[in-house]
Amino acid sequence: MLTPQLNLAIDSARAAAGRGDFAAAAETQERVVAHARAVAQSADDFVTLSALLFNLADYYTGMERWDDAIRLLEEVVALDERMTLPDADSDREALESARRLAAMTPAQRAQFYSRTPQARPTLTTGPDEVTQILSQLNVPPDERAELEWMMRQMRGMSAEEMVRRAMEMRGRGERG
Repeated sequence: MLTPQLNLAIDSARAAAGRGDFAAAAETQERVVAHARAVAQSADDFVTLSALLFNLADYYTGMERWDDAIRLLEEVVALDERMTLPDADSDREALESARRLAAMTPAQRAQFYSRTPQARPTLTTGPDEVTQILSQLNVPPDERAELEWMMRQMRGMSAEEMVRRAMEMRGRGERG
């Protein structure tokens, strides 16, 4: 489902978000999501669509488009449940977090972010590092989605937990 052109668009969206240009990131990611929706047929396609929707929701949170972000995260959770994906719990947590943030006033959100900087949109706090590393390693596009999915599963883990989780995932043949 992910062609080299789509992977370039995804990288472009991440780079824009990394620069704080959430509008450009969302615009590019919306095109990627539209394509993914149109061609999704297999279970792997729907897993990829779930990840793409999650990323777009994250860009929307960066623009404080809470209704759009929540709508997409609800769709992600529904896909997770339908496909019995292992990240359903973390995606439910992201949905609840977006709902809590949406209910806050801008001043409350600013105060919350100052106390909890890691609560800012997840992909905008470091996707360029991921993209750079994958590029430096010359990860082929067909493997990039799997690695990005695995990395998303490990958000917030220590380095030791990440290694242990990655070994478990590879041993079970889990894919993104």
